[in-house]
Amino acid sequence: MRLHRLTISAFGSFPDKEEVDFDRLGEAGLFLIHGPTGAGKTTILDAVCCALFGVVPGQRNDARSLRCDHAPPGRGPQIVLETTIRGRTLRVTRSPAWARPKLRGQGTTQEQAKVIVQELRDGDWAPVTTRIDEAGDFIGGLLGMNADQFGQVVMLPQGEFAKFLRASGDDRRKLLERLFTVRVFTDMEKWLADHRRETGRIAERLAEEVRARADRMRGAAGAELSAQAGESDDPLEWSSALLAAASAAVTSAEAAVSDEALREARDRLAEGRDLAERRRRHTAARIRHDELEARADERADLETILAEAASASRVVPLLDQLTAREQTASAASAAFEAGTSGLPETDHRRAERTRRDELIRLEEALHDEARLHGVIREQASLNDEIAALEKGLRATADRLEAATAELSEAEERRAAATVAEAALPGAEAARERAGELLDAVRRRDAITADLAEA
Repeated sequence: MRLHRLTISAFGSFPDKEEVDFDRLGEAGLFLIHGPTGAGKTTILDAVCCALFGVVPGQRNDARSLRCDHAPPGRGPQIVLETTIRGRTLRVTRSPAWARPKLRGQGTTQEQAKVIVQELRDGDWAPVTTRIDEAGDFIGGLLGMNADQFGQVVMLPQGEFAKFLRASGDDRRKLLERLFTVRVFTDMEKWLADHRRETGRIAERLAEEVRARADRMRGAAGAELSAQAGESDDPLEWSSALLAAASAAVTSAEAAVSDEALREARDRLAEGRDLAERRRRHTAARIRHDELEARADERADLETILAEAASASRVVPLLDQLTAREQTASAASAAFEAGTSGLPETDHRRAERTRRDELIRLEEALHDEARLHGVIREQASLNDEIAALEKGLRATADRLEAATAELSEAEERRAAATVAEAALPGAEAARERAGELLDAVRRRDAITADLAEA
């Protein structure tokens, strides 16, 4: 902030209009405001503070009025300050509240405080605001401090500077604490100490949690995986090694289970094909057996015919002789028949015809006997084949039962591998949690080191 011009009228100890050109005073780079007590040195500083914030530092702000008691009755207090703050040139015209004489009659009436804030833009004064609250926020935002902070940091109260020079170290500290409100730093120091203790407790709790999680991971992993991970003072390094060992174990188990499952699947496929072929043959044999059973009546008829043929087997030699005699007597018979064709049929001819019918019937019986023997042989062959198929089915069922047991064992091994694989995300999460806890401990140590250096 740089002051350019200050105009005071009926304010503080100045009853008339006074003007201070800070640009001329600051040409040498430094200037001094001096004079006897009551000359108005403090009033100039109060006017600057009042123009910016509408109040004066210290207890003087509690005064009944900021108007000069020696000013003419109708002249109100007014301050005009031209200043540059952060590259923006402003003109602030402020009139504190005062009791002016009534225009009519006796007595006074209260005149409210007023403010006009303008900014120099392109050579002209452009209005910014006429509201008291907006003016305070606008100027305070540019300065980065409020009225109290401005009075403590920028303006040292009257009489306090000499006292500060003569004070002891402890008194200076107390005075500086009162002037500059270092309570925020004291509070910060206290907060840092409390935060250090709190982070220490948190770090200890987190370290205990890291140890507990590491113990749970060690128990879940087992002795073999824990031995592969080794020992390390760094929980993150140890958990990473354990996770790598667990991943390798799961990969190996999955590969073993996959190979075993492939072999078992191929064996089951071959057994299934063999079983399907046996079942096909068994089904075909059953169908043939059912067909033979359906022809049971025909078989019974053939057996009856065979029995009749067997009972008539004693006449077969006679039939052979009869056949020979028939060949010898065929010519005579033909001649006889030719000679007697016109005669009535005799008993001899009827007997001859009966004998020939019997021969035809016996020949048919022999043919049926041959057919029956063929059917019996085919049925015996089918019965043997059915027995062999049933024996093969029993053996296949035994092998299938054994394969089922082996499959159950393989499923158990696969389930164990799945459990190990499911434990991987938990191990990964535990490792990440351990990393977070380790980072928290390291941050605690860094804060502790910073506090120790402070």
